[in-house]
Formats: sequence, C-alpha cells, structure tokens
Amino acid sequence: MLKELGIRNAIDCHTHSGGTDAYNYFVGNLPHTQAVSDLMFKARLAGVDKVVTFPFPGSTYYNTRTLVLEGRREPSGFQDFPYQTENRVLVSDCEQFKGDIFPFACIDPNTEVHKQIDFLRELLDSGKIYGLKFHTLACGCGAEKLITSGFAEFAQGNNLPILVHSGP
Repeated sequence: MLKELGIRNAIDCHTHSGGTDAYNYFVGNLPHTQAVSDLMFKARLAGVDKVVTFPFPGSTYYNTRTLVLEGRREPSGFQDFPYQTENRVLVSDCEQFKGDIFPFACIDPNTEVHKQIDFLRELLDSGKIYGLKFHTLACGCGAEKLITSGFAEFAQGNNLPILVHSGP
C-alpha cells in the first residue's frame, strides 16, 4: 500500500511481537499477542520494508494474578529477572527475518538490573539486539529511573538507543 503512494523504504519503529502479554490479556487491552512471523507478514502487506520490534509491555517475571487484582508487582518465580523469557523468545523468533527486523530488548529498572544488563550484554555481543525499550506504565516508574538504575549508562556505553513509552 505505501509503495503505491510513492513511499519507499518505510520503517515501522514501534511494534510488539514475539509472545503474549498476560496482563493485557486479562484486563482486556489489545493487542495482547502477536507472533514475529505475523508481524512481518502484515508489514510486507502494508509495504513496510523494515521493522523495529520489542516484547509486549508486561513480563511474566511478575505474578499476573497479583498485578491484575491487587496492582502489586511480585515475582512469579518463572523467571530470574524481568523480561528474561520475553527477550529471549523475541530474539530467537526474529532470527529468520534478520536484516528486515530489529529487536529492541525490554528493560525494567526496578529490579534485578545487574542480571538484566548481563543478559543484554550477551544478546548485544551476539548481534541479537539493536536497542532497548522501556515502558513507564508497565514498570510503574518514570524515565529518570533509567539514569539511577544504570541502564542509561549501559546504553550510552554501547551506543544503543532507548525507546521510552511514557503514556498508557
């Protein structure tokens, strides 16, 4: 569709894929799930050449039931740190579209930051991520926490952009 309008080399710089957001699923927010392959199919149909993508905002590091019913963030026991599984699934699913899709890893500056940074370093060193994504509402804190947590320093030291989603 974009190419017919004379638009070439379109980049979609804000997409979610690679899994399901359990929180959004239970509170009725859409979208709450999308496979990387579905995203790329839709992008190609729309004439989009390149895609920046990241996991959905919620992480199953946190207990979904407690988060939905009580608004509290407590570990679920399924992951060692926030976005561990979501980021791993995303980069794995993006491999088949390398060069056309650019995964950004989700981060949470509230907890287990050193573990997250160690994992991000592994992903970065293997060429699997191109930036970081921070969602203030999903993490329950403001962007200033990026500075005090060490994520801004990590990003700057590795020349990584941080995409901040600061609204609902």
